[in-house]
Amino acid sequence: MPRVLVFGAGAVGSVYTYLLHRAGCSVTVICRSNYAAVSSHGFRISSAKFGSDVHVQPSVVRSAAETAEKSSSDDSAWDYILVSSKALPGSQPTQASLIAPAVGPQTAIVLVQNGIGIEDEYAAAFPNNPLVSGVVYLPVTQTAPGEIRMGEIELLQLGTYPTQAPEAHKARAVEFMELVTKGGGTCRVFDDIQPRRWSKLLVNASWNPICALVRTSDVQFMASSPGATVFVWEAMLEVVKIAQALGYAEITEKDALYQLERAKVRTEANAVEPSMLSDVRNNRQMEVEAILGNTVRMARDKGVKVVKLEALYVLIKALDEVHDSAVLLTAETGGQVLGKMVVPEQLLKDIGGQELGKTVVPEQLLDGNEGQELGKAVVPEELLGEHERQELGYIVVPEQAGHEVLQAGHDVGIIVVGVH
Repeated sequence: MPRVLVFGAGAVGSVYTYLLHRAGCSVTVICRSNYAAVSSHGFRISSAKFGSDVHVQPSVVRSAAETAEKSSSDDSAWDYILVSSKALPGSQPTQASLIAPAVGPQTAIVLVQNGIGIEDEYAAAFPNNPLVSGVVYLPVTQTAPGEIRMGEIELLQLGTYPTQAPEAHKARAVEFMELVTKGGGTCRVFDDIQPRRWSKLLVNASWNPICALVRTSDVQFMASSPGATVFVWEAMLEVVKIAQALGYAEITEKDALYQLERAKVRTEANAVEPSMLSDVRNNRQMEVEAILGNTVRMARDKGVKVVKLEALYVLIKALDEVHDSAVLLTAETGGQVLGKMVVPEQLLKDIGGQELGKTVVPEQLLDGNEGQELGKAVVPEELLGEHERQELGYIVVPEQAGHEVLQAGHDVGIIVVGVH
């Protein structure tokens, strides 16, 4: 029975957890914000392709290090580690270092992530392990912890990295494809996966930052002015120029036109909300470097002029770094933004140091408080008692949140939880 560890058990990871489980694999998932929910009831998937009430209950851990502590024999080594988290090259700690405790000599690492040039950190960290690069088309959302809503499209394209990998490594890519297919998924292996990455980048490097910057769907943006469609088209053409300069002649204007025409025929009812737009709306870090930063740097290396992509990169990078202080704090602590903190009216009337999830607010902090004094409040160690500080992290409350805002029960800040 193949043993698979899923790093990044969010929306995409949950679907492949389900498919690999159906294929007969022993699947363990690494969860963070959805740990309690998935531990309790697994993943519940509502899918136009696999059924409206699909359930899978994998084993759940908090980190790769935890799996290493529980497993000591060669028989318990992982055959595959599926990385389906956000691609965040340059982040600290690196994603490669986070999976390292679980990587054995024969473990194949499968990257199911967006962007270009994402494989480098894994290739450097694990030069002798099979490395499989994957491009996924899967409209899926985690609507609540462990609750997944998926459309009818599911396609995974795979290929080794580097392209000229040993035959044994290529065989592992084929084996993984067979597992996904056996589980009911759609999967193909390519001799060279990089053209497939550039093909998806036509959409990701154009629509993703544009929609995030203007806070609209693709359909709304194109309807905003005659120049909007032209702007998207020119950004796509710049991606084509970079790909061709790198030797991928199969990426052409025809491919870009196909993607643009798909957006043109969409209606508001089926408009696309790209991942970066979703990230901005939910105060999450965006895949800026994987999707745009690496792309722009490759263009510079090849002397390709990419005015639109350069501008989009500068703007989206600024938005990612300064649009919300909680995102900055997340980057510093290695934590994750879990959502907005809302203080209900009744709770404010009856406040007495109640536990709000994992957040404990002591009476003396609240008595006589009128909102502004809560600005950037941190619950002190001595007030935590038996509660776990690592799961608490920090509460960041905007200083402008006044008494009227609190009494109305409106959003007053972000809960940020640090890595433990």
